[in-house]
Amino acid sequence: MGPLRSRRGSGDEELDQHPEWLIPVLVHYGFEEPTENLGSRAIKCGFHGDSTPSATVNTAEGWYNCQAYSDCPAGNAIQIIMKKEGLSYHEAFERAESIGRASGAEVSSTRTSRRSGGSRGARSSGARLRRSWRN
Repeated sequence: MGPLRSRRGSGDEELDQHPEWLIPVLVHYGFEEPTENLGSRAIKCGFHGDSTPSATVNTAEGWYNCQAYSDCPAGNAIQIIMKKEGLSYHEAFERAESIGRASGAEVSSTRTSRRSGGSRGARSSGARLRRSWRN
């Protein structure tokens, strides 16, 4: 049996998180609009109809996770669309971009990782990139 992995995803998918797309994607799927840039917060899961918060959202870092049901999509906006709509990574990326633009979300510049040749200090506008080795 291999190493345990986080439901938030791993590998190259995390290079294109685009946290600015998370809120529009969650709202698109019927969630109440979460507050932006407040770090991790409890939220009602719109995928299974919560009456009390059972999920965590971090709009600053751009990830979502439901602790109540493992069948609920989790991860960044792209990973949520992949699971919810059964799309490939590329198709989900385009769908997330479309949803984000329709909502008026501004697309931030592409981030790089040290794995792809970027340096630790080269991150744009001080944005944090979740480390993929913390699975």
